[in-house]
Parts: sequence; structure tokens; C-alpha cells
Amino acid sequence: MNKHTIIGMAGHIDHGKTALIRALTGIETDRLKEERERGITIDIGFAYWLDNVTIIDVPGHEKFVRNMVAGVSTVDLFLLVIAADDGVMPQTREHLDILKFFGVRSGIVALNKIDLVDEEWLSLVEEDIRTLMEDNGFMNVPIIPVSAVSKQGIDRLEAELKSAIARTERPENDRPFRMPVDRSFLSRGFGRIVTGTVLSSRVAVGDTLQILPAGDECKVRGVQVHQKSVAEASAGQRAAINLSGGEKSKPERGSVLVPPGSMDTCRELLAVIHTTAQLPYRIKRHQSAHVHLGTAEYLAKMTWYEEDSAMNPNQTYHIRVRFDEEAVAAPGDPILIRSFSPVTTIAGGRVLEINPPRLKKNETDWAEYCRILEGDSLNDTLRLLFDHFGYRSVTTGDICRKLFQSEDRIQSLLTKMVRQKTVHRFEYQDALHFIDAKKLEEAVGIIRQKMEQELNRQKAKRGLNFGELFNILKPYRVSEPFLQRALAYGVNKGLLFKENEYYSHRDMAAAGERARLQNEVEQIYLQNRFSPPDLDTVAAQLEKDVKDIKTIALDLARQEVLQSIGGKYYLHRQVINDLFEFLRRHFSKNERIEIAAIKSFVDSTRKYVIPLLEFLDNKGYTIRQGDARIKGNRL
Repeated sequence: MNKHTIIGMAGHIDHGKTALIRALTGIETDRLKEERERGITIDIGFAYWLDNVTIIDVPGHEKFVRNMVAGVSTVDLFLLVIAADDGVMPQTREHLDILKFFGVRSGIVALNKIDLVDEEWLSLVEEDIRTLMEDNGFMNVPIIPVSAVSKQGIDRLEAELKSAIARTERPENDRPFRMPVDRSFLSRGFGRIVTGTVLSSRVAVGDTLQILPAGDECKVRGVQVHQKSVAEASAGQRAAINLSGGEKSKPERGSVLVPPGSMDTCRELLAVIHTTAQLPYRIKRHQSAHVHLGTAEYLAKMTWYEEDSAMNPNQTYHIRVRFDEEAVAAPGDPILIRSFSPVTTIAGGRVLEINPPRLKKNETDWAEYCRILEGDSLNDTLRLLFDHFGYRSVTTGDICRKLFQSEDRIQSLLTKMVRQKTVHRFEYQDALHFIDAKKLEEAVGIIRQKMEQELNRQKAKRGLNFGELFNILKPYRVSEPFLQRALAYGVNKGLLFKENEYYSHRDMAAAGERARLQNEVEQIYLQNRFSPPDLDTVAAQLEKDVKDIKTIALDLARQEVLQSIGGKYYLHRQVINDLFEFLRRHFSKNERIEIAAIKSFVDSTRKYVIPLLEFLDNKGYTIRQGDARIKGNRL
């Protein structure tokens, strides 16, 4: 038996849990004076059995269920103690709910105090217990009749426990070291001692740890397992750790020890829970509740995504919990919900995500989101999170802290995603960052759209610098590393253009050359006034392809810089305006104007004058009367 196994006691007050531990191990777990005087367990106690078994004694009184929860949060097997003379009692049922919600499915029922009842009564009680266990999903659980006082049945109980321990499998766990603290005290000559169950990895003398949620760091001065000093403690073992430093945090029950920077704390989390068969009262949204995570208890408010206005018994809900303070949890952790007042267990389940994004019912398929988180695929979870990271880049460390996973495991998944081109990897300030490929493409499209809007508004500007773009994109919550990568990606793909420190949705160098050419074409038409050259002549003069000149002339016409005269040739808008001004002055003194007067003003040949007169008539600037013109409506 080389693995370490933790057995958690459970059961109603005065059903003999502590006495049964004493009968098994010879150890008295009631360590408080008040416990010994009152004959009840108030806080959790510990006993060591065989070489690698820890038995945790928990209180059965309803007032101390919070301590019971701290005790069973990390056990492998349960030993449910039920007194034969009392049978199933309220705390029996509540403790069974708690075991179920914490995922402790393997165990044994010790039917204690059989020396106080006859065989017929014992048979009835045993049948009640079997029905209770099966109704709660605990099938084929051994029920062992014992007496902690006379030691009757203790040998059989020991044999059954050893058999159960041999069958117990602790799931493989490659997460970083984590130990929730269930006891914390000062020892003369040693200083701060904390105890708990190592949930993952290992801790060794000399290691630096972080105390969450406070965040202070401390050093490991010594480690004990089964009251023996060891070099290290590993997953599944009960450990006592002597700490130096971190006194500002005052580590206490509910604190969690982890490697520095390996885990995020949270103010909100998502969880999937199942309610008990009987709820104490109508549980509505946003009501306060006691939330148990590991050895910690928090006050929080919760809501759920299902349609029910109030929780119903025996139903599954996907809840969002908002804590009154910083909490410590990781995806997959058991969670227990107890009503605020009167305090009783109402639901339990497991954590899906810490610090989750906003999931609005009308915008997000929350059911699909939660379904993926409930699955066992870390790869699918990672893809989902990338989608909800939005327009922000993340580092390997960011993901490791959010999911509480080892760097090697996350790095392996990220490398695979980069190869599949679903994620982009880039370096920013000496750290590797990662971006969802689809979000990157979306971002470039948004950047182009915003650039076009802004540069059309500020026509004098050729481009926008990084700071201007960052401010414009603030509503999209774009991070600086993400924007830097998006700009570089857009430039590389030819979707964006950069000149010095400025970015544009169009090629600024080409745009500059085009603007210069447009200006030259415009000047030609200004200089030639009413005798403009045709496009072939302009192209030859500027040594450009006539197609390019035609495109520029059309652009200038769309901008109303040039005016097409009946499709024959172009005049500059300023030249046309000069003609309009001449005609207005003339008509202010005369009713008619002769062609000779117009020809004299424009100083041009018949080739240009005739199309010009037709243009003036067709557009309503003049009206033809014989060989003369009178004022039209548009002049």
C-alpha cells in the first residue's frame, strides 16, 4: 500500500465518529478542550492509520457543517457513521448530499452502536440506510455493523476499508502544486505551520510558494507527512508545512498555497450544479449564499442561465457566482452552495470557469459554451477561450493561470494550434503572445473600415499613427499587443499600408504619386481654360498611359473638380464658374446674349464653343432663342 489515501468521516452528531476513529487507530481526534468537555466534535481532527492513510474527523452538529465541508473537500473515501439506535438523521442526509456534491462516490457505512439495539431493529435500520444510499446514487455500498465501545465488527470494518483503499484510484493530475489550508497555527521554535491535503504535484523544502488570495510569498522551511519530517510531500498526501515569511497574509483555513504566479484569483465564476431533493425556501436570483470551495467559505450572490425564476429541487443549473471578496478556485473544483439563512445545503457541483466573459442570453449560446466547458477536452476549452478573449493577445502564463494548468501542457496545445493556423504566435516585449486567427482577420477588417471613415473625415491626413488607431478602437477593447500584431499582419498581407509612423487602408506612396498626378492633370485644365486638350494629349504631355489619365479624369469629375462638356472634353470647375459669373453679369443688364459675346469671353474656337453652348442649354443655364441665348432657370 504505497499510495496515500484520505478517508473522510461523515454522520450526524453523537453517532460515534470520533469513538470509531479511536477504536480503529487509538488516536483521539478531539483536540480542543471544549470538544472533550462537551463530547462533540467542533472542528476537524486527524488520525493516521496504517502507513499511508489519514482519517479526517468532522463535526456532525448542524452548526459546524462548514467545518465538515472543509474536512471532506479533499477525501478519497467516505466512512459514513450512522447510530443504530437513531437511524438516519437530518445531518446524515446533509452530509450525504455534501459527499455527493464533492464527488466522493466511494465509501463504507459504519452502522455503529449495535450493542444498543436488537436484531430486528438493526435489520430495519439497515434497510432504511440501503434505501437512502441507493436513492442518492450510492449503489452497493457496504454497510458494516459495529460497536466502537465493545469493538464488535471493528476487524470486519478494517478489512473492508483496506479492500476499498486498494480499489481507490486517484485521477492523474499534472497541474502545479496546490494545497488548500485547513489548519494554521504558530509553533514555538518553528513559527507558522499550515496543514492540508496536497491536491497536485509536490512541494519540497526550500520551495517558494504564494499564499492566495492575499498574494504574499513564503518559503518552505520544513515538511511533515504522517508526523514524520520528509524532503517533500506529493499529491494525495496530508502535509504539515513550516513556512517562513508571508505573515502579512496570515495564512488561515481557506488560504491556498501554490507556486508564485501559477493561479489567478477570481471575483466571479461559472459552475454547473444540481440542487438537493428538498430546498429550505424559494431560492431566487441574486440572493446571497454561502459558497464553499476547498477549505474556504465565501459569501456570494448567484444567478443562473436557465429560465426558472426560482430554483427547483433535483434540477441542474448553470450558475454565475459573484463573490464579495477575492476567491480561489480552478476549473473542475467541487463547489457547494448553502443558503444564507437558515444555513443549509441547497446545491453542489463543479467549477467550469473563473473570471468568465459576459454571456448575454440574446448574444451568446450559453448552453453550448457551458457544454464545451463541461467536457473533458482541454483543447476544446482552449479554443473556446480564445474566441472569448476577443481582440486581446494572451501569453502562455495568462492561460496557465486562468485554467490552472502546467506550462508544458498549455505550451504543447498552443504549438499544435499554431501549426493548424487557428492561432497566431508573435513576440511582444520579450514574451510570446497568442491571438485567435479569426479574430485577427476580423480586426484587420475593422481597422480598414475605421481608417477609411477617419481619413475621409480628415481629408488632409494621409494616415493614422498607432496612438490614434488605439483610441479609435477602444470600444472594441483591443489590447496594445493585439493591435500591433494586427497592423503588422495587415501590412504583410497588403491590406494595410505603412509610411514612417502612419498607417492607411490605401498605399500612401501610391496615393501620394496619384495625388501628384491628379494635381498635374488639374493644372493642365486650369491653364488651358476653354481650349482644353483631349485625354490622349494630356497622357502624352505627362508621359503616362492614357488609361491612367482617363481614370484620373473620371475621379476628378466625381469629385466635381472637372466637368464633362457633353462627353466631348473636360473643363475645370473654376473655369466653368468664371463663365457663370460672366453670364450673370451680362444678364443683369441685358435680356439676350449673342454667340459672338460668349465666344469673345471664352476666347476659343468653334470646336469648343459649340459643345459648350449645348451644355449650357441642356443643363438649363441658358435658353436658345434663334442664334442668341436668354437666361435659364439654373443660372
